[in-house]
Amino acid sequence: MNEQKLFDKGIIISEIQMKTVKSGSKYALKYHEGNTFNFFTTKLDGSDTSAFAQFKNMGLKVGSTVTVGYLEDEFEFHGKQVISKKIINFRELNGQSTQTAPQGISGHTEHPGASQGCVPFDLGGAIFGGAVRVHMRVRSLLQQRRQAF
Repeated sequence: MNEQKLFDKGIIISEIQMKTVKSGSKYALKYHEGNTFNFFTTKLDGSDTSAFAQFKNMGLKVGSTVTVGYLEDEFEFHGKQVISKKIINFRELNGQSTQTAPQGISGHTEHPGASQGCVPFDLGGAIFGGAVRVHMRVRSLLQQRRQAF
């Protein structure tokens, strides 16, 4: 299995866009370096994702400075290599956790063209075992980071 690495980056939010997709909505956050991160607002069961709950609780807006924990998903789309940066959690820049701890991956699988207006799809049970492994790996990485502080 190809393990995904959890990255951290301190950013200043320069633009916030909410996009409606077939399975709900997601936010795209552009940051001061010009790149974009994204996260879904709801899980497949209708509850808020961890990232969205933290986003709301922290009152993040344009100009906010925050640390994001994210995964990179690299794929080819129309002959071009694309890297999608999916936010897993938000933290205060000083490293303090927010009140809402990360609950793992939201369950959404994004279609490579979703950011270009295509409709995302959900593989559901077909990759459930892989999703559990990714969830456990993310939990393990987060526990290791907490122990390091």
